Parts: sequence; C-alpha cells; structure tokens
Amino acid sequence: MIANERTALIQRIETDGRNKFKKHTSYVLILVVQLLERCAFYSIVGNFALFLTIKPFNWTSYNAVGASFLLLGIAYLSSLIGGWMADSCQFLGKYGTILISYLFYMAGFVFFPILSAEMEKQDQAHVPDVCYFEPSWDGVVSSNQSLPFIPIGEEPCASILFVAISLIGLGSGAFKANISPFGADQVMLRGNEALRVFFNWFYWSVNIGAFLALSVFAYIQQNISFYNGYLIPAILLSVSFSLFGIGTICFRYHRNEQSAMKGIVKVVNEAIRSKKRAVGERQSTVTFDSNVQTTSIESQNTPPSFLDWAKIRWNGSCREDEVDDVKALVKVVLVCLTLIPYWLVYFQMETTFLMQALHMKLDVFGATFRVPAASLTLFDNFVLILLIPILDRLVYPWLRGRGHSLSIVFRLCLGMTFSAVSMVVAGVVESRRLSLVSGTNFTQNISGTTYVAADMTILYQIPQYSLIGFSEAFAGVAGIEFVYIAAPRSMQGLLMGLYWCSSGIGSFLGTGLIYAFEGIVQTKLGHFGDVTCDNCHLDYYFYVLAVIQVIGIAIFLTVSRRLRLSELENRPKGLRLGETRTTQNNERKEAVVSRME
Repeated sequence: MIANERTALIQRIETDGRNKFKKHTSYVLILVVQLLERCAFYSIVGNFALFLTIKPFNWTSYNAVGASFLLLGIAYLSSLIGGWMADSCQFLGKYGTILISYLFYMAGFVFFPILSAEMEKQDQAHVPDVCYFEPSWDGVVSSNQSLPFIPIGEEPCASILFVAISLIGLGSGAFKANISPFGADQVMLRGNEALRVFFNWFYWSVNIGAFLALSVFAYIQQNISFYNGYLIPAILLSVSFSLFGIGTICFRYHRNEQSAMKGIVKVVNEAIRSKKRAVGERQSTVTFDSNVQTTSIESQNTPPSFLDWAKIRWNGSCREDEVDDVKALVKVVLVCLTLIPYWLVYFQMETTFLMQALHMKLDVFGATFRVPAASLTLFDNFVLILLIPILDRLVYPWLRGRGHSLSIVFRLCLGMTFSAVSMVVAGVVESRRLSLVSGTNFTQNISGTTYVAADMTILYQIPQYSLIGFSEAFAGVAGIEFVYIAAPRSMQGLLMGLYWCSSGIGSFLGTGLIYAFEGIVQTKLGHFGDVTCDNCHLDYYFYVLAVIQVIGIAIFLTVSRRLRLSELENRPKGLRLGETRTTQNNERKEAVVSRME
C-alpha cells in the first residue's frame, strides 16, 4: 500500500516544458477568449426580452421574461453537464469539452442574425418565413381589451427560438464550467500568487465583455438594428473560437484523474454493503434473549453517519479521505441549495428590470440621448469593478490589521441582504411609476414597437442595479470562495459545476414565478409588452421576491449553524469541513490499524 501511494505521488509531480513565449501567450489568449465569449453571451441576454416583444414577434411580456429565464437557466444548469464531461471523459478533458461547447454555441447564435435579417427584409410586418408560423390573432382589438393568456409554445417563432436558446445555453454552460479551470492549468505550476493574479484578471475580462455587450451592442440593437447588433457579436464569437484553436500549440494540458462520480458511487455502494455485512454478523452472533447486549453492541459499533460504513475502520474498503470527500460534497450541496433564493432575485436584473425600464422615460438630457433599456445593467458592472479592488486592497486589510475579518457566512448574509433591499427599492420605483402612468403618460417607439411610458426617467433604476452589484461583490465572491475552500481536491470541478447549477435552478424558478404572477404583467394587445394595464402590479412581484430572499437568509443561517460553517476559515490547513485535528489523527491511526489487521 505504501509503495503504491509513493508511486502515485511521484506520478502527480508535473513539469511545464513550454518556453516563456508559449506560457505568456496561453495566459493572454484565455483572457481574450473569455472576454469575447461574455460579450457574445450578454449581447443575447441583454435585450432578449425586448427582441421578443417588438414587431413582428409581439410576444407577451410574461412569455418574453419567461424565455429569458429559460435561457439563463439552461446556461447555468448545463455547467454541471460540462463539468461532468470534462471530469469523466478521459478523451475530452477540459480542452475537448470547450471545443464542443463552441460548436453548440455558434450553432445557436447563428439563428439570431438570420431572424433579424428576415425581419428587416419584411420591414417587421410579418414573422420571418423561417419560422413557418403566423400569429393566430389579427391585431384588430379594442385598446381596452386584454389579451388572453397565451402559452409560451404558441408564441410566434417559439420553436425556432427555443432551439436557438437551448443550443446557446448548452454551449455557454459547458464553456463556463471549464474555461476558468483550464486557464488556471496554464499558470498553476507558478504558485498560488500566479493563480490569484490570473483569477483577478479573468474576473475583469468577464466584466469588460459584459460592459461592451450591454453598452455598445445594446445601443446598436435598440437604436440602429438588431441585425447589426447580433451579427457583430456572432463574428466576435467566431474570433474567440479561432483564437482558442490557435492556442492549441501553446496550451498546457492537465491530465485527468479518476472521475469524481466513480468515487461517489464507490463510497455509497461500499457503505451499503458494509452495513449489510454488519447487520448480518450481529444477527448471527446475538441470541434472541440478549436485548441489553444487542443495544450495547449497536451503540458501540454504529458509525456516526451512513457513509462512514464505507470506511476501513468500519469494515469497509474505502480510505478515510475518500469517504470524507463524499460527506463534504453533501454539505456543499446543502449550502448551494440555500443560495437558490439569492439567484432567483439576482436574475431579475436581466428580465423584469428590463420590462420595467421599457415603460420609463428613456430620453435623458432632453431628446439628445436615448438610454438603451438594457444598459443600466452596467451599473452592476461598475460597482463590481470598483468595489472588489477596494475591498481586497483596502477594506479587508484594514479590518485584519485591527483584529477583525468578514467571514464567509457574514459576507453571504450581507450579500443576500443587499439583494432583498434591491427588490424593495425596485418595488418602490414601480409603485411610483404606476402612479404616474395612470395620470400622465406618453408613448415611445423602441425598435418599431410603441410602449406606454411614465414621465419618470430610467435613471431611477440605478439604485436597484447598484444594490445587486453590492450583493454580488459579497455573496457572489463568497459563494465561489466557500466552494473552493470546502470542496475536497478530488471534487472541486464537480462542486463548482453544482454551484453554478444552483444559480440555474434559481433562474428556472423565476420562470415559474413569473407565470404564477401572470395577472400582474397582463398585456394589452394594443401595447405589446405593456406592464401598465389597469390591474398590473409589478411592484407586488418585487415585494414578494424580497420576502422570499429574507426567508432564504433565515434558512441559510440555520443550515450554516448545523454544518458549523463558521469554523471553515479558522480550521488548520488540510482539515476537511467539520473535522478537527484530533479526529483527523485518530482516523489516521485507526486506518493504519485496520490495514495491518
């Protein structure tokens, strides 16, 4: 056993034979590739609801928002599939999975320039011929008549759009799960400082890509044409793919280890077998009338949890660390589940906030400049770009110098609190907008579609977007940090995929919730995408989300106490979640004794 472990350790010693040029080039290429990919992704997400509600599609607002949630949900849920592929398929790895993700990505992206080109050819009078569908209504309805509920599958061009967003979501998810660890593989042998610098620049590249998409391309889509606003990002995505292909000669390829999924299955199966063996032995050795003796034996020979049956010291065949890795997996999953309400609130920034903006005054400084409705998401980027360096370089060191620190649990709670406050602010803004639009309103034309708007500038949305940015700076960063610290080394990729998967679940729940509140976003046929009907109360929706987030905070605090997450940052290096140095030493001694026996 000792010889085999020594051999395995020697095999894990890796070297980087690339020259300095290749090392630096691979580093830069990953950052540029990520920047271009995020630019393409957010050029779709930013104005997707607007694209669906304008002529000739004329989707109802609740279906447009639901489709946006669906795209985001697929993108984040599929990150788990992408992580599993890279981990389990030895012939693919991270590099091969990224290449496949590009193929899905580009196949879905190409639909949008095609659809928008067909729209321009027909002057937005008819649904593009490629959809093979015409709306079932003729548009001749009284302005006071409400449009009946329309299932999302019956909206114009729904089938083509669902194929497109499914392909984009699958490609984006697989790409997201693998590009950051693949980039880290390029610098991992240079030490922890090089990894820290890489992730800092990687994070900034993500935000720069989002900034370009939500400013430049959102403006082109809203004020020039959707065709140009989709064609240019499609070209950038192709450039990203080409650069990644060129980097093949420079990249370092990390050899895959054994699949984490196989380790999980092994531990669970061994726990079941070991427990069955123990029960059988007890039944054969304990007599019928020895009830007291049976209780004593069971109390002395029952492990603290079901998975512990798989350990060698409980007559299983799995090492202590193998079992504890699976137990840590369960704990991380529980924490990720408590973060779902946070993600449900977070994705309002790219859906209902946009619908609210379309019915506010977009012209600022008179009629000289029209703000793209999706561009206020930039304030989230601004807050992140400015706040994270300030926290990292000034606030956190200042607190540590005075003997204080903000724990992961505290930062997660603080971030979720900011998100709840953001929903309250959005609700107040919406209440004010509804009161104004019921008295004095005007119409504004956006990409050929007329919207009834309140005489209330869109700049009132800045606080709610900024508060989401504050929440992400604390909860978003702390969530990733928690997964990295708590996850066992053999499952970090899988658990990071699960973390992003939980955000996808939040997006899907947002889809269901928006339909539960369909009555508050009921659309007048005369004003497609309208949320200003007589019975509309989008503000109620925001207030309900704030309550959901507060309940989520309470659940998270309960789970964190049960799992003792507060001990996470104070434990000595090398200990697993919930483990002490004494228990670790005892487990090692017992494992050695079990091997000798």
